[in-house]
Amino acid sequence: MRMSLDLQHLGREEEALQVAEAALTDPWVRHGDRLALQRRVLRLGKPPRRWRRPPWAASAQAEPREVVVSATMIKGAAGFKSCFVVPPARNGSGGGGGGGGGATGVPRTACVEELALLHYGSPAGGGWRGVHSEGGVWTTLWALLCWDVLFMDVPEVFRSPFQTAPLDLDTDAFLPARREAVDARLQLIASGGAPDLIRAVWSRRVGTWCRGVNWERLTLDDLLQIAGCVGGLGLSVVCRLLCEDAGGWRGGMPDLLLWRPERGDAMVSEVKGPRDRLSDQQRAWLAALSAAGVRAEVLRVVEAPPPPPLPPPPRPCAECRPAEDGGTQQGTVTTSARSCTAGGKARRRRGAHVCGRRAMAVPIVCEGTEGVTGGCTTDGTGEGAVVAAASVAVEAHSGMEDDRVVINDDDDDGSGGGGEEDQQQLQ
Repeated sequence: MRMSLDLQHLGREEEALQVAEAALTDPWVRHGDRLALQRRVLRLGKPPRRWRRPPWAASAQAEPREVVVSATMIKGAAGFKSCFVVPPARNGSGGGGGGGGGATGVPRTACVEELALLHYGSPAGGGWRGVHSEGGVWTTLWALLCWDVLFMDVPEVFRSPFQTAPLDLDTDAFLPARREAVDARLQLIASGGAPDLIRAVWSRRVGTWCRGVNWERLTLDDLLQIAGCVGGLGLSVVCRLLCEDAGGWRGGMPDLLLWRPERGDAMVSEVKGPRDRLSDQQRAWLAALSAAGVRAEVLRVVEAPPPPPLPPPPRPCAECRPAEDGGTQQGTVTTSARSCTAGGKARRRRGAHVCGRRAMAVPIVCEGTEGVTGGCTTDGTGEGAVVAAASVAVEAHSGMEDDRVVINDDDDDGSGGGGEEDQQQLQ
């Protein structure tokens, strides 16, 4: 892999592609390293370098199902794990080995894995039971199911009665020395014999130290439920991979193991924060479990957008501010005169305050022209004294007991020229 990268950086992309293709023919290249080389070959082997796509192209480019959950992130120091705020509606709604619980009504902080467990434990997330183990449950199941294989009598692998695992466990010599026993055990697991194997080993060996086994994390009933939900095929695939290369496949296991006993199904989930991405080893595990019939997905926690800022409070006009703030506390209003079509003097009873608060309808009363007793109508015909209601937005000052405004026309010629700025009188 490194040689191919160096050749590409030197501009020798054809040689980089040939090195990656040659590495894929090596049977000892496994798990995430093999997937990384396959994806590299697909990136470099585009036409015109390579016209034919390899048969494994679709599986190497397959992306796992992704679920996105947004949460408010707490800014912390560099190098520390990201934390998020759990709202009261989610707080206590699920997670851990025991499933759901009631909401506490108080927000709290949680890491991405805790937030994911709360999401999956909620009704909207599926009502799953789950545990954050990063492979601890898988290695426990593997050791219980293959206990006799791990501790079978093989020359030179046990030098002390206090060993927790054979000396060749993390080497390539483990599987060849036990191939027949491993194949028989995998066949038994795939055929549905996992629960009986777990019960037998638990009754005889509970509390015995063994590498990868945690006797206290989950109870026997929990392990039996998980084994029943995962199924024989999924368990046999996990055991086969760990028997082939325990040191290589022990890393990159999914963060969460989820199960629903009432439905008999299980799921694994890899949790990623806002700036995380899947490694090739994690992709290899998700692909292997998905091929074995175990539902696999990625839950990505993204940072929720900040709430919009609150608008600034309205600032009162100069006349409404107190004297110490440079105001006069006068409630002055601003409006303009409106002329009657018959030439009369218009009088507006309410005007618009400068700093304003609320809107209301403004009646305009025509006082009629000089010598006309009946006033006028809204169309200026001069018949009858009517009130013309105009919906004008005005703002009433809260401290004014009576904010009526009388606008007197100073023109004596009766022309009704009320369009100019008129004198305002606060009554």
